[in-house]
Amino acid sequence: MHLNYLTSKGEHMKTNEVLNLLIKHQYTITFAESMTGGNLVASLTKNPGASKVLNLSYVLYSKEAKNKILNIHITDEPIVSEKVALMMISGLKEKHQDNILVSITGNAGPTTQENGLLETYIAISIQNQISTYHLSFKENNRSLNIQEATDFTYEKLYQLLKEK
Repeated sequence: MHLNYLTSKGEHMKTNEVLNLLIKHQYTITFAESMTGGNLVASLTKNPGASKVLNLSYVLYSKEAKNKILNIHITDEPIVSEKVALMMISGLKEKHQDNILVSITGNAGPTTQENGLLETYIAISIQNQISTYHLSFKENNRSLNIQEATDFTYEKLYQLLKEK
């Protein structure tokens, strides 16, 4: 299912709603992105006031970059896995004291995993409570899948923050 939260002005409504909730709770956020290549942070910074909540964002595309920057040890695990998304969160926790940490690893296409899937794993830590999500893509359309993963992540952030 493709989640589309664009208004007629092209603004992402969910990112703005998430931003408002972050400001309301006085939370800060840090991202570790792989398959989205910075799209999560770019979507947030399109909204005025993002500097009030955004601490840092990493784009860590390779296994080596993830290991080095986040001080984690991905060895034989598939790079696109819940385990790696959780390892990325652990690495962020060691470096940053933000209320919200988000990691994403996946494959947006056009080539598929060994299992033939296009998928992503997302981990979100809010006040040290971690939620994980798996999203499979139906289309072999890289741009669409990156946007779908971004929209999905912001929808989940919104749902989790609304509960606080």
